[in-house]
Amino acid sequence: MSITPAERTVHETSRVEWDPDPSPYRSRRWVGPTDHTARFISSRLTAEVRGDLHQVASTDFEDAVESAFANNPTADIIIGCLPFDPADSAVFVCGANETEPGAGSEAVQQAAAPQIRSVIDVPGVAEYERRVDEALRLIDEGAMEKVVLARSKLAAAAAPIDPQQLLERLRANSPHGFGFHVPLVDGGSFVGLSPELLVERDQLAVSSHPLAGSRSRTGGSDEDAARIADLRASGKDAREHQLVVEAVESALDPYCPDTRVDDQDITATDSMFHLGTWVRGNLATDELVRLPSVSALARALHPTPAVCGAPTEEAREMLRRVEGGRGYFTGAVGWQDRDGNGEWAVAIRGAMIEGSTALVSAGAGIVAGSDPRAEAEETGAKLRTVLSALGLGEQVTR
Repeated sequence: MSITPAERTVHETSRVEWDPDPSPYRSRRWVGPTDHTARFISSRLTAEVRGDLHQVASTDFEDAVESAFANNPTADIIIGCLPFDPADSAVFVCGANETEPGAGSEAVQQAAAPQIRSVIDVPGVAEYERRVDEALRLIDEGAMEKVVLARSKLAAAAAPIDPQQLLERLRANSPHGFGFHVPLVDGGSFVGLSPELLVERDQLAVSSHPLAGSRSRTGGSDEDAARIADLRASGKDAREHQLVVEAVESALDPYCPDTRVDDQDITATDSMFHLGTWVRGNLATDELVRLPSVSALARALHPTPAVCGAPTEEAREMLRRVEGGRGYFTGAVGWQDRDGNGEWAVAIRGAMIEGSTALVSAGAGIVAGSDPRAEAEETGAKLRTVLSALGLGEQVTR
């Protein structure tokens, strides 16, 4: 999300220089220490990687990763981020996984919240609701079926925010999901805990678990049960969810001839309930065709209508016009090994950290029948995941 200079944007690009690597892609390495650390935590893997921070064109990502592995014989994994807009650069760290089994389990209980001194809305709630009204008008005119509009809160702390401690607090509040901490070229970090699997590859098996359609959690068992029932019965949410599932299935079809769609389920986070559906398949094998890596599959799937809209280009054009750049928010974050296996999550429920500031963003899918006030409240509920880890969750209601 773009913010004004007075709000201390965390999206400024720092100086980089061309990597002398003669490989065919245009690679750049951040000028600075070579001990950048990236982390990714899921039910499948806990990884911590140290090494050079690579910044590359998104379209060159797979070639860049292959070259990085070739130039680093001891590396067994990359952890990185793909941006929301494919015109922006991707980043990754390549190296050996240095995490020991059980590492960090006690630190999760000990991390302290930063002392937050101020919070600024980007944009304000009234402006966000105006944007929802504009989107509904465009949808009514037939310009698009769905667009995902986001808003942010910029929190300023009394001292620099420790990205690793923020990740630990996120995991302590909600142990499930995909935890990530990726360094950025401006010296900042992207940190979060995503509930949404964009794509996983395990040898030939491929799976995705898109989320769309949501209700906030209250913490009361009866009220939450009623909200889940309301979510399951909602025609609006069913349409929104089906748009995403069909897009994921269509994107995987060229790679997986046996793509299948499971029954709908409910995914619960610390603050939300989401409609979810597993989409699974197996990669087609051909001796003459190289299997796509999980990173290639992630780029083929991204962005789904869950974070952008439908049709993609029409929704993206509106987002560029009203939001500006999103950076890595609603992009993809994940890992890949030398064999092309790995996991990529949708880059949501995160914060862009720079020094003592944290830019926290959340979006809501706008379709015919959406209510501007309800969408503002939904984004507020989603923002609470990270705001709670910053010590602010109960203080920020919208």
